[in-house]
Formats: sequence, structure tokens, C-alpha cells
Amino acid sequence: MENDFLRSKRVKIMIACLFALILIIVVIVAVVRNYDYQTKIVSVKNYPSELRSEMRENLEMQLRRLLDANYGAEGKVGIEAVVREGTFLQDMNDEVANYSFLVDIDEYQQTYEVVMAWSNVIEVPNGIMISCPETRLMKYPEAECVAMYNTSQDVKNIEDNPIYDDLPISVDEFDYGSRSSLRYDIRAFFNSDNQLVVTIVDYSGGNYENALKKIRELGYNPDDYIMEYVNQAGEVIQGDL
Repeated sequence: MENDFLRSKRVKIMIACLFALILIIVVIVAVVRNYDYQTKIVSVKNYPSELRSEMRENLEMQLRRLLDANYGAEGKVGIEAVVREGTFLQDMNDEVANYSFLVDIDEYQQTYEVVMAWSNVIEVPNGIMISCPETRLMKYPEAECVAMYNTSQDVKNIEDNPIYDDLPISVDEFDYGSRSSLRYDIRAFFNSDNQLVVTIVDYSGGNYENALKKIRELGYNPDDYIMEYVNQAGEVIQGDL
């Protein structure tokens, strides 16, 4: 009887120790995950309810990388980027949804323009673009805006490339004669060398020349820019086709 009692007591002690060990592991994992979240993620407040949650996660990650690259923000905790009221715009069509809005980051006195594209049908290259808006749209106009992971990009660079303010452009037309769709986007972003890249994203196919014509109609010469063409398969082609 005494041996059974001691054996039962040992079993209970072992079970209690096991539960205590599991509890300790759970607490440690929770603390580590919370610290990792705080130190690596920018929290976007007032995020538009129309946008998918995975787009928000991608935006937060891109903003964190931008701040890390430009300001050494990797050690900061609890950085907030607030979507400004009244700036959310959306352009919906059958295959691609385009969104844009402004975010303000008070800690760094920065305002960024965010352009997002989403599709359940086709691959959308450059799904998120973060750039400097016009001076009049900045919350802190006296602060130098730095974006796209490039410390040399500032407002002057954008002002030197007026085509940037005229883009993006979405063309979505239907030719009743040929019963075919004409669909493409023209976008622009600054690459790591601080050069403006004009991107034609072709959804219906065969629209490279149509897009070049559209650029010329705006009063710009495509030869003045690095041109990038994305075909229906999502393949990126730079230069003349």
C-alpha cells in the first residue's frame, strides 16, 4: 500500500512538473513573438476596411523595411503609420483593383503615398508602391521626404519628373466592333538608382504601343524614361520590345 501511495504521489508530481514546463514554454514563446512583432512591424492605424488583411501585413512590412533602410529604425518599438482620413481612393475593374491613400508617420515626420493593386485572376507586379506625395499633401511640408528605400530620393526628384504626378493611369475599354477588351495600366516608381521607371502592365495583351501612344498624348516622350513592360504572363521586359 505504501509503495502504491508513493508511486501515485510521484506520478502526480511528474504531471505537475510537466504542466509547469509547458506553461513556461508557452509564456516564453508568447513573449518572444510579442517582442518580434513590436520590433519588426509598423502598425498601420485607420487601415481601410475595404482592403484585404494580407495587403495590410505586406504594407506594414514594406514600411518597416523603408524605415530601417532610411532611418535605422530597427531598434524602435511601436511605430505607427496612420492612414489619413479622406485620402482613400479605389479603382475597380473585373480583374484588378487599384487603391491609393496617404499615411502619416509622426515619429519621423513623414507622409507617404501608398498605391496598391490586387487581383484574384492574374499576377500583379509591384503590388505595393510607396512614394513621396506632392508638398501640399505632406503633414510636415518642412521635412524632407525619403521613400522607396533610397535616401537620395526627395521631393525635388519627383518635381523633376512631372510624369510621376500623372500616373498611374488605368485604361479599361471595350471595342464592340472586334468584341475585345483593351486593358492596361501605366505606373511609375523610382528604382534603387533613383531613376524613374515607367511600367506598362498589360492585362489584355498587345497594348505596348497603345500605352506608348497614351504617354505621348500626355505630353511626355517614352524615350526619356526607363520603360518596363509586364505581359499577360507576368513576365517583366525592360527596354524596347
